[in-house]
Amino acid sequence: MKVNVLKAKIVEQGKKMENVSQYIGINRSTLSRKLNEKQEFTLSELTNLSKYLNLSNNEIINIFFD
Repeated sequence: MKVNVLKAKIVEQGKKMENVSQYIGINRSTLSRKLNEKQEFTLSELTNLSKYLNLSNNEIINIFFD
């Protein structure tokens, strides 16, 4: 996963980590661990995160699977 690209997307869209974590259904500290690659995102979390950030299919592949 390209964490820096994902973090940049969050900042670029002016999203706050608290709002991101609430939308995907986890607490802020869990989101932090996932963004620091200490835990992996579940498929459900990735789906919700992609929707919240309005990521295109290409962006999803680039960020999460390349």
